[in-house]
Amino acid sequence: MPSLLALDFELGPDLERAIRDALEASVAFCVLDRRTSPRRRQQELERLGATAVRDVDGETSVPGGSPVDEEIGLVMLTSGSSGEPKAVELTWSALRASAELTQSTLRGDAPPVWLPCLPACHIGGLSSVTPRCTGATVTTSRPRRPTARPTSRSYAANSLVTT
Repeated sequence: MPSLLALDFELGPDLERAIRDALEASVAFCVLDRRTSPRRRQQELERLGATAVRDVDGETSVPGGSPVDEEIGLVMLTSGSSGEPKAVELTWSALRASAELTQSTLRGDAPPVWLPCLPACHIGGLSSVTPRCTGATVTTSRPRRPTARPTSRSYAANSLVTT
């Protein structure tokens, strides 16, 4: 059974590249919340069942991780608003459908400039970095004239442009 790779990157080119690599290799992945404490991070890894973590320093195995079914492409944690966060599995076809819907709904004649206001560990934030599923090209760049005021410097420095 396939393993689950946890991606631990800031929003930007390294995360986009790691997601693209996982998608192209059909490796199930999850994106870790970089805002949490080390203790909470460990709890999230256990809930997700990740078998390895990839970050800027490379890949590290996680003892006690659980394999996922072959059709699973993404695992995310719920918000936990009704209790403890739960791991939710999305199939490759659900992930592809989400990316296609995002692209078909939000794309106009010109490629959009993405200024994500949600972290990539949230499905709304991840939707801005998964257009690769639909065959779109994703690059990172600094926006020329943002139409909305970014909520943090990291978002302003790392917008995503699809073509």
